[in-house]
Amino acid sequence: MPRTVALLLSLTLAAAAKGRSEFAYVLVNGDSQDMSGSMDDLREAVRLRKRFGDTFLWVRRGDEKFVITDGKLIERVEALSGPQRKLGEKQSELGSQQVELGERQAKLGMEQARLGRRAARDATDESASDRKHRGDLRKAQRDISEQQQELGEQQLVLGREQQKMGREQARLSREMQDRIREIVNEALQHGLARRVD
Repeated sequence: MPRTVALLLSLTLAAAAKGRSEFAYVLVNGDSQDMSGSMDDLREAVRLRKRFGDTFLWVRRGDEKFVITDGKLIERVEALSGPQRKLGEKQSELGSQQVELGERQAKLGMEQARLGRRAARDATDESASDRKHRGDLRKAQRDISEQQQELGEQQLVLGREQQKMGREQARLSREMQDRIREIVNEALQHGLARRVD
């Protein structure tokens, strides 16, 4: 089954402050790219497809760039990305829930605005039926406000969960980057990494 394009960008604050990190990688595997680095790093790695095929690990350490094509090392790198990919799927699902809640909030907001305009228009009428109508409008507005508050509380819970997942994603990214550095060092020691320009 063809894999969908998966792009995991993992930029640390320190790297952002420097403008570019000292270490970057792009795992190219068919139509999928897992990476930690800049968009320039990604473009550079993808350009090497013609030279190295559809499956390789491109690495930048400072100004040195390497490609690793050893199947066993590639499999080890791929295995490292599994937890991040799973967490990314969970984050996406949570994001979809947040979008759905936001859409519901927007609809309630439009209904509340419609009722508000109607109440303002009817404010000058003084008949008993008009007073009852205004009371019904106020009750409808209160009901909508309560629904919006409930949705807001649900959004808050989802937002906290999204933050928790974001922290976990950052932890997994740091761990993955450390383990990929180890794999790169091993590849260099055993002559399995080729320098590229």
